[in-house]
Amino acid sequence: PEDLTIIGTRADWAASRLYPGATAVQRDFVAMTQAATRMLMQLVQGNPVRNPHTFIESRLVHRNTVRSRGA
Repeated sequence: PEDLTIIGTRADWAASRLYPGATAVQRDFVAMTQAATRMLMQLVQGNPVRNPHTFIESRLVHRNTVRSRGA
C-alpha cells in the first residue's frame, strides 16, 4: 500500500480471503438488474426509456491494498 494501490471490482468472499485482503468496489447487482429490467420493459411496451442514466450507489470495501488516509 505504500508504493502501489490495488482496488478490485468484486467485493465478494474471495476478495476478503486474499493476502493482503483486496480493497474492492461493492456494487448493488440487485438494483442494477431492477433498473435494467424496468428499461427493458419500457422498450418492450414500445415506449422510450424515460431515464436511461440511472445512478446506483456503490461502496468501497477498504481492506489492506490501500493506504489509510493520513498514513
